[in-house]
Amino acid sequence: MVRNLTDQEKNLLLPLSAVKEFSAELAITLSRNLIRIAELDQLAAEGSLLIKTSGEEPRFQIHSLIREALYQEFSLDQDRCREIHALASNFYEKELEPTLALEHAF
Repeated sequence: MVRNLTDQEKNLLLPLSAVKEFSAELAITLSRNLIRIAELDQLAAEGSLLIKTSGEEPRFQIHSLIREALYQEFSLDQDRCREIHALASNFYEKELEPTLALEHAF
């Protein structure tokens, strides 16, 4: 499945694979403002890569097996991986989510 991703889909999902679930705001943060909410919504609507929860602030999840494969590839770039985890940690700290902030701090 991961082999069939377009370069655009892969570039979009690789940094997001560092977190188990994400809000649109976190996705924008981790992508450094390169992601559009419409792209996430489209992938979620297709249903093969992303799941979107309903609610006031919807959350997204990459399907677990795809996320695992993406993260394995993403973690090969150690500098980028550290950078994304630091961004996630800072985001969660500002959102008063200390457990998640610590999880991404190391």
